[in-house]
Amino acid sequence: MLLQTVLLLGLMQAQPAAWQPMFDGKTLDGWKNAGFTNPGEVKVEDGTLVLKFGHPLTGANWTKPFPQADYEVRFEAMRAVGNDFFAS
Repeated sequence: MLLQTVLLLGLMQAQPAAWQPMFDGKTLDGWKNAGFTNPGEVKVEDGTLVLKFGHPLTGANWTKPFPQADYEVRFEAMRAVGNDFFAS
C-alpha cells in the first residue's frame, strides 16, 4: 500500500511548463531600447537581436510579463565590437 501511494504521489507532481522563447527571431515584439543616453540601435538582423554600439551604452529591456519564481533564462550572445562589460 505504501509503495502504491508513493508511486501515485510521484505521478501527481506538477509537470514543468513548456519552454517559452522570449525572442521570435523576426521582430522586436517584447523588447525595447533600454533608453540610455545616446544608445545604439536595437534591431533584428538575420534572426538575431542586434544591439549596435552606443555612446556610452546600448541595452534592450524585456517588456512583457516575467515569471516571479521558478524560472530559467538561457541565451547565446556574442560581442562583435568593443571591450567593455557585456551581457549582464
